[in-house]
Amino acid sequence: MIAAAARLFRHLRAGAAFACCVALLIACSGSGGGGSGDEPRRSTTRTAAVAEHGDGALDATAFLDWAERAYPAYFPGHQPDRVLDRYIYRHYPATGNYVGVADGQVAVLGPLSGGQLLVVGPMAQFRCQVLPASCAQPLHGRLMAHGTSSSARADDGTLLLWGNWDYPEGAPWPGSAALRVPMAVRQVLRPASGFGGVVLDDAGQVWAWGRTGYGNAGAAAITGRIDRPLPFPAPVRQIAEPGTLVALLEDGTVWAWENGVIRQIPGLAKVKALSPLSGRAVHIVRGDGTVAELVPWFLAPDITRPQWQVQPVAGVQHVLSMACAGDLCMALRDDFGVLAWGRGALGDGDYSVVARAPIVVPGVVNATQVAVMDWGGRQAMALVRMADGTLLHWGHLDGDGAGLRRTPAPMPGLPPVTEVTCQGHCLARAADGSVWGWGGNFWGELGDATGALSQWPPVQVPGIVLR
Repeated sequence: MIAAAARLFRHLRAGAAFACCVALLIACSGSGGGGSGDEPRRSTTRTAAVAEHGDGALDATAFLDWAERAYPAYFPGHQPDRVLDRYIYRHYPATGNYVGVADGQVAVLGPLSGGQLLVVGPMAQFRCQVLPASCAQPLHGRLMAHGTSSSARADDGTLLLWGNWDYPEGAPWPGSAALRVPMAVRQVLRPASGFGGVVLDDAGQVWAWGRTGYGNAGAAAITGRIDRPLPFPAPVRQIAEPGTLVALLEDGTVWAWENGVIRQIPGLAKVKALSPLSGRAVHIVRGDGTVAELVPWFLAPDITRPQWQVQPVAGVQHVLSMACAGDLCMALRDDFGVLAWGRGALGDGDYSVVARAPIVVPGVVNATQVAVMDWGGRQAMALVRMADGTLLHWGHLDGDGAGLRRTPAPMPGLPPVTEVTCQGHCLARAADGSVWGWGGNFWGELGDATGALSQWPPVQVPGIVLR
């Protein structure tokens, strides 16, 4: 039963902090000295008993309700809160189990724990499971890394560009200075071939500028202005480019630009997210949490029109979002744990040049976002943003192979962050609105025009503040 409890809470640990709580629970239930044998008494008011945990809407009742929904075999039915002094708990006569909260800590008692007190840990560690809406990372962040260039959505919704862009409106390359583009955007994409960019605006319309190959009608179309709408049949949720432009529509279908014609990719429905994969492929996250790799093949007789192959990724389920770079992939699961697979360091202390099957990264709970940065030469850094803003990292720490971390640790010198994005370099937005970056900077993608091939540790991007 103790092993079952360990599986139930993932990171169960015993301790003495709840000794007085256990005594009170036993006494109230009539199982110890001084008990009357009656059911634990009901509280007439919870106001005095509920301690302030600093978790907003995450209180003991919300946690206990979640435990009943998530683990009915241990906590069957709905039981009322019982309150004694500062302790809030519930008793389940059908199983004999107790679960309680005091001073922001969680404990279980009964057959589930072999009759022994098991202290689980801080209730705040379950925030993402109890209140997933408070942890789920939005599909589109404010920052975007694009290999040799960077972009950000400013406070007023307009687009900021810096680094190596073919800039719209005929503006010259400004090096480390950000250029403001007057368009409210959700996402911007830097095509792998050609110059310019593709923008998804707040209304779900896709636009192109520069020499992208999308929407061009001869040389006259290369205007340097964001003035070419791409006629997808319905509002677009997300875009990617696995060899050609791919769009995920709000209805869950996936469409592609195929040599000037927009066509639906057959067999794909109820897709909830796209995740670019190194090379000419993209991962799709389905509505049921499974993942597949979408690969375009340009074969004779018509090498201008891709033939799409969908390859399921074995062992990857319950996924909210994911990220890949180099030979390393990670996925954020719906229990806010993290999966990792591929070559290199997967976060479990091992390192392998041979691809490994998906594993659960040990000790990572309450994750809210995953990212991977490829330094080149199969040297990847894994990143996980936690609910409290801590950014965990492991893998290769720089581009020359001199530093390697095998297990997760907080990023040094970085304040709590609200988002992170990586492609050739990484950008992170701190809780105070400042922007930090590391990785490649030859084209000024970190905003300081140092020309460094690999910047480590993180430095603050000058002149960019996103509140």
